[in-house]
Amino acid sequence: MLLQRRGPIPLQTGTIGGRHSSIRVPGATLSRQQARIYRADGRVWIEDLGGDGVWVNGAKVERSPLANRDRIQVGSLELQFWEG
Repeated sequence: MLLQRRGPIPLQTGTIGGRHSSIRVPGATLSRQQARIYRADGRVWIEDLGGDGVWVNGAKVERSPLANRDRIQVGSLELQFWEG
């Protein structure tokens, strides 16, 4: 699950971004497809798709596995990853 200030976003595989993305967040300033979340090797990963960058726990990443309670920033959107 991804959490934002307004409440939980059910975790699904797909892209985070604007109206052409599978995970859309109203009110967030994002490019069309800012990042991708997917499952591989038994883990959940996030990948930057070339927007304004993706940060995990304050570090800019191109691709990163996510761990419980990781803080994610994608454009103007701040999220926290919860698994379990």
